[in-house]
Amino acid sequence: MVLKKQKKPRPSDMCGIAGIYSFKKGVLPYKQYIARCQQTMQRRGPDSCGTWCNDKNYIAGFVRLAIRDTSEFGDQPMLSSCGNYILTFNGEIYNSDNYLALLKTKGVVFKSHSDTEVLLYALIHLGLQKVLAEFDGMFAFAFYNQQKDELTIARDRVGIKPLYIGYSDDYLMYSSQYDHIINADFIKNNPINYNAMAGYLRYGYQVAGDAIINNTLVVPPGHYINISNSGYQIKKFYDFAERRYVPEPTDYENIFKAAVRSQLVSDVPLGAFLSGGVDSPLINFWATEKRELQAFTIGNENAEYDESTYAKKYATKIRVQHHFQTITESDFLGLIDDNFRAFTEPFADFSSIPTMLVSKLAREQVTVILSGDGPDELFWGYDRNINFPQKNNLFHQAKWKLLFQRFTSDKNISKKYFTVPDISSFYIRSLQLYGAEYWMDKVCRYQPGHNNLYNPLPESYVNPTDINTSMQMIRWLEMNIHLQRILLKVDRSTMYYSLEARVPYLSNAVLDYASGLDYTDCISNGMGKTNIKAMLKKRVPGEWVDKKKQGFMVPMSEWINKEIKADIYETILNMPGELAIAFKQKNLKKMLDAQATGEMDANGFIWGIYALARWHALYRNSTPLHCN
Repeated sequence: MVLKKQKKPRPSDMCGIAGIYSFKKGVLPYKQYIARCQQTMQRRGPDSCGTWCNDKNYIAGFVRLAIRDTSEFGDQPMLSSCGNYILTFNGEIYNSDNYLALLKTKGVVFKSHSDTEVLLYALIHLGLQKVLAEFDGMFAFAFYNQQKDELTIARDRVGIKPLYIGYSDDYLMYSSQYDHIINADFIKNNPINYNAMAGYLRYGYQVAGDAIINNTLVVPPGHYINISNSGYQIKKFYDFAERRYVPEPTDYENIFKAAVRSQLVSDVPLGAFLSGGVDSPLINFWATEKRELQAFTIGNENAEYDESTYAKKYATKIRVQHHFQTITESDFLGLIDDNFRAFTEPFADFSSIPTMLVSKLAREQVTVILSGDGPDELFWGYDRNINFPQKNNLFHQAKWKLLFQRFTSDKNISKKYFTVPDISSFYIRSLQLYGAEYWMDKVCRYQPGHNNLYNPLPESYVNPTDINTSMQMIRWLEMNIHLQRILLKVDRSTMYYSLEARVPYLSNAVLDYASGLDYTDCISNGMGKTNIKAMLKKRVPGEWVDKKKQGFMVPMSEWINKEIKADIYETILNMPGELAIAFKQKNLKKMLDAQATGEMDANGFIWGIYALARWHALYRNSTPLHCN
């Protein structure tokens, strides 16, 4: 066996893992490839890197962004004292200290105060199922039992940390980056999975359980994979549909406070994003009750898209050290190339650009950032959630009555009520890229499978008739579709600057609390996530909280028609053959022309195709990753 660790003198991509398991052959020829994978994910781990190999059929590589126990005792791959177990781990376990005493009774002598070492010995002594059920955090890990020659890889409940695999008859590779998977020599010549590509064009990212290159996939959230010389099996350990908590009306704020405070542990500087909305200000309030905090906001020179006025008000009220920067259009446009480099898989949500800009600002001061993602999905916070009960009632009317109503009294009743097969398909259309609903059938030769979801809808959600079950169904879809795109965006945008993002609203306790709620607990008087807003109203004037949701927008329609128009046309209409075959070229031109003339706006869908072609140029058959 070989354990090699090397200090890196200069930062260059948060923690990252990569490894190869051989079913039939040796892995020694892949040592250099794993080394190159480590080099290309130094932004994820600029502080150190390590490699472990049994000189037979398994090699594990790791790069580290040191957050807790920054000494060499926290380096990975981490071996157990007996030498039989090897762990590589990307993420954070926030309740790891709760298991120290128990593990010490089993004879464990800890060498560090890192959560990695707690996770390693918990997997050994407490078992995989207990760890997956009880450990609270964000993680993707690979745990190898050398004596049994068995490897287990796992991804956290909701997919905060990335994990991909690629496989052949001889090998299985896992990694934190998709480009590592698709450029391994046993994968790189595989053709494109055009149905998966169609799924990407619908949602703007690769849906879990599928991927754009054949024999690769995004490991689904809440799943683990058992790997041995007989093959591999994917198993689920978590689904948000299962109710885990009966909420008490008076105790829920303590749940949120505890979640935030548990995520303040860090041996390096820590801060928080601060918007002018609802979710991140609450995190700042709770965090500053325990420690001094630095908060980060970017403003937009275009007042139509700017919410920094309220962020500044919150910063003054919270008494937080506030870092603020106004971003110009040239700042946005200048980051487009970096944006495509940051995402080693196709990704079409252009809100990643402002996320990268605020991440860049934060990294100048801190290494860990708290982010307010999650409440809109958990607590019915979007307008599409709030407006759904009325649409749900329309969907369940007899079609002839609905048709009569459409032609007589309500011209706004959409044709979708007559064309979609069920109510889940109806709602999924609201989660697609902007413009995909109209143009996808017209420009794409392939279509995704039914709803294109790895996790099938729970049986009770398939075609619900009562409104409460329908609302639970749409929340499940928000968690399994929209939230996945957001988490991918935040991870890649922050990691590009070696910044660790934590999401307290997605802690185990908050997820369990949310799972027990009905929509009536969160929607009232035409407003969503009222439970979250009620907590903020205790601290600030109500008009700050009840204002219309704004967000930080990017004027992509203007850019497509002006600043990047020429490159959009050139890139899309001259894409490489293996992409072009999936599109109807004449209709692509019609779509771009309709955008240019203002006839029809499809900015999200056009950006999605553009991002696909840019990804292909950067990462498909990427020479720097080839093995010699």
